[in-house]
Amino acid sequence: MNGGTAAQGVGFFPNYEAEGQHEANEFANGNFGLLEAALEWLGERGRTPVYLGVWSENDGAQRLYGRYGFEKVGEYDFPVGDQLDREFILKRSS
Repeated sequence: MNGGTAAQGVGFFPNYEAEGQHEANEFANGNFGLLEAALEWLGERGRTPVYLGVWSENDGAQRLYGRYGFEKVGEYDFPVGDQLDREFILKRSS
């Protein structure tokens, strides 16, 4: 999680693939504590909206984030090796 702001919000982008894979493994095991703790911590401090990036083909993660109130607000291309993966930008307002 970075402390920078985007449109007076907070960005929540995993640091390259290793951290993103760790998050995916935690979610697959049903452990959402890190996400819940981060959202709670940010909310208590009035740090909203919260933004995150998710791979466009990761339907499970998109559904998960949707259950936490995130909505798609944009897209961008993320370089992975020799290709570009389409990423969605999700936003949670509160």
